[in-house]
Amino acid sequence: MGSVFKRVRGRSARHLRKGAYYVKFRTADGRWVRECAKTASREAAEDLLRRREDAAARGATPGRNVLFGDAAERWLRDYSAVRLRSHAFNVHRYGKHLAEPFGALRLRDVNAAAIKAFASRKLREGLAPASVRRVLALLRVIINAAVQDGLLAESPFMRIKRGQLPAEPKGQEYDWFTAEEVGKLIEAAPVDARAFYATAAYTGLRHGELCGLRWTDLDLDAGLLSVARSYDKPTTKSGKPRKVPIGAALRPLLVAWKANAPASPGGLVFPNPGTGGMLDPKTRRHEFREACRRAGVRLLRLHDLRHTFATHFMRTGGNVYRLKAILGHSTIALTERYSHHAPEWAQPDVDRLDFTLRPAEVTGLLAERRRRAAASRQGAAK
Repeated sequence: MGSVFKRVRGRSARHLRKGAYYVKFRTADGRWVRECAKTASREAAEDLLRRREDAAARGATPGRNVLFGDAAERWLRDYSAVRLRSHAFNVHRYGKHLAEPFGALRLRDVNAAAIKAFASRKLREGLAPASVRRVLALLRVIINAAVQDGLLAESPFMRIKRGQLPAEPKGQEYDWFTAEEVGKLIEAAPVDARAFYATAAYTGLRHGELCGLRWTDLDLDAGLLSVARSYDKPTTKSGKPRKVPIGAALRPLLVAWKANAPASPGGLVFPNPGTGGMLDPKTRRHEFREACRRAGVRLLRLHDLRHTFATHFMRTGGNVYRLKAILGHSTIALTERYSHHAPEWAQPDVDRLDFTLRPAEVTGLLAERRRRAAASRQGAAK
């Protein structure tokens, strides 16, 4: 008979009240397994225990006959494809990184040792630590789904200590162009791409958002641009539309481009010059590298025009919270990496504080405190 319990942490009973419940049960092959229910509700933990015991009663040992590949395909089909906007990336990462080493293994054989060896091998092959972490995150979520479905007793990630996998980077480094480099780059770009690159540098839009931009999204008189979609999605990356100001230097460029832009049945601002349809971002990325070479500037990515906008926005006195709204970041933590370019950004706000205190009053209070301390010492000496 299984049990539901909480771990005892510290001497105070409040740790028991706030902590998550654990369940302990015996699998079909006779092994005792302890699993965190990840809930502070006893009812939910008891429900989990019943599901685990029912699975054991059916005689199927978790993970004994189920292949990891089957569990992964099930999660990709039933969950990722239906609920996640990142489904295409999940399918790509699984096929490229996880299918070959783990697909033919039984779930129970995808253990902590195999996962650590896999991460080490990917690092030796030259995969960036951040990329390894993304692949491991996909591996983790597939395994967790198998645990929830009763196919596996516990996640092997529970037996991997912090520090045994690639660490989270302390701060994300990025590249950006100087103002002079931006000018050279746009001059060296093909004529039908200059407005695209200029808009990227002056607004910070993602290149997918630029490809999906329509003339109905632009209000050149009011100087506002609506970002509502990307090139292959009906929404932005964050899922929320946003308004972006059109700078004074960009507005005449867009007015001129509107008069000379290729015809587009869909009203696209930057259509494919040949078809008038949606422009594939990959086309612009290849073209961008060639423009960098012709301009004699550093060979950076097209996405770095977004970093260029954010960097110069802060260096010219911008506010980090306004920048967050313009870039469409979901959290301020994503935007704060640009704040070091303007360490003085809070100075005007601090200068506005005034408690009407005079220096004489403050120093007078300090002198009075010293006088009382001296009198107290003299009294003690007597």
